Amino acid sequence: APPSTPPADAVTAVLQQGVNGYSGTEDTYLDRGYKDTNFGDQPNLKLWSKDNSRVNTLLYFDLSSIPPGKAAYRATLYLYKYHYYSAFKHTAYLQAHRLLRPWKELEATWNQAMIGQGWGAAGAELPNVDYDPAYSDTVPIGSGGGSDEWTREWIEVDVTSIVNYWLQHPDRNYGFLLRFYQPENKSVMVEFYSSEHPTIAGRPKLEVVYYTPPTPTPTPTPCQVNCPTATHTHAHAHRARRAHAHTHLDADGDADLHPFPDAHRHAHAGVRNRAGHRVERPEPQWPDGER
Repeated sequence: APPSTPPADAVTAVLQQGVNGYSGTEDTYLDRGYKDTNFGDQPNLKLWSKDNSRVNTLLYFDLSSIPPGKAAYRATLYLYKYHYYSAFKHTAYLQAHRLLRPWKELEATWNQAMIGQGWGAAGAELPNVDYDPAYSDTVPIGSGGGSDEWTREWIEVDVTSIVNYWLQHPDRNYGFLLRFYQPENKSVMVEFYSSEHPTIAGRPKLEVVYYTPPTPTPTPTPCQVNCPTATHTHAHAHRARRAHAHTHLDADGDADLHPFPDAHRHAHAGVRNRAGHRVERPEPQWPDGER
């Protein structure tokens, strides 16, 4: 997770088409009512919640100007809203998703991502194929006045989690899928300036505050091959003491090691002659029938 406060080395990058030489934005919208029409050269972007996302928007920013190995402390997408329409003043919710497949700005339509390549589902609507169903933010857009408004204002969308993913996996940056969700499936439409709008200051803008994340401390790997064997000094000393305690000299002066010295001594008691020499123990005589 990003740190709670901006790191000391944090740098802010503002990416907006036509500003400071930046030219890395591509965008268009997909309209269910015009399934084979491309809108990549239009000055506006559109979202419409009628019929469960009748119109979706695709939006891409080239992040190559951010040095490798950086992480996003905060990333905010700014969209300049200039038109809202809902006959009954309903509120809809803008949701930003991560696209999972390539598309082309001047070829994408409701039916295809590019010429000859269709979407998983029309309108880029197939979860986990066309887009990641997890959205980074949901922003309510409603009416503060009339049902047909031309009030202009910036809409801010938190996209930190998505941008962080792209900074870690730059080859998977296919841009955003913007969808409009209305819980009761009511008709709400909103329009924004696109990257082709003649008013440069109102074009889509991505602001990224990035920093150098700390290098993780490596975790020691348990030994698995040619590991040293522990020396159990205490166990060896204990066995040595036992061996010494059980060492006895026999009648000939030889060491007699026996695990049970008392039993050994008792077993041979009374089998020496008067001269002290060992003799064979006589075989015991058993009464008939008792052996």
